[in-house]
Amino acid sequence: AEYMGIFFCYLMQGKPSQASDRVLCTSCNKFYGSAATNNMCSMCNKIFLEKSLDPGKSNASSAPVESSKPTSEEIKEKTDPGKPKQEDIKKCWKCKIKVGYLGFQCKCGYVFCSKHRHFDDHECSFDFKGEGKSKIGKANPTVEMPKLEKLQPPNLYLIPD
Repeated sequence: AEYMGIFFCYLMQGKPSQASDRVLCTSCNKFYGSAATNNMCSMCNKIFLEKSLDPGKSNASSAPVESSKPTSEEIKEKTDPGKPKQEDIKKCWKCKIKVGYLGFQCKCGYVFCSKHRHFDDHECSFDFKGEGKSKIGKANPTVEMPKLEKLQPPNLYLIPD
C-alpha cells in the first residue's frame, strides 16, 4: 500500500514526496503550509490576505459575521443586567421541565420547552418590533434626490436688434 502511495505521488509530482518536504506554518506552527501560500496554512494565509487587502482593520478575524440566528453571546449582551440568569439551560425557564439540548432558545436569553417557546407564551421581554424596524432601516436606506431648480419658460416676445 505504501508503494502505491509513493508511485501515485511520483506520477502526480514527478518525484516521490518525502516528510522533509513538509514545512510547518510560519504563523501558528500547528498545520503544514506550502510554498504557494508563503509556508502558511490555509487559515493563516486567509487572515494574512485579508489584512493585506484591508489595512484599516486591526484584526480581520475579530470581525463578526452577520447571521440570521443570534448567537448565545449576542443574546447575553442584549439581556438586562437586572434579569435573573438561567443556571440550568437543560430545563424550561417557565415550567422547569427537562428539555435537554432540544430546548428552544429565545431572544430574551432563556431556554423554553415546546409549549412555551413562542414569545406570547412566556411573557417575552425582547423588543421584536424595534429589532424589525432597525433591520428594515439598515437594509433600506432612504435615497433622496437633490431638488431641481424651476425652469423658466423662454421669453418668446424678445425683439431681436
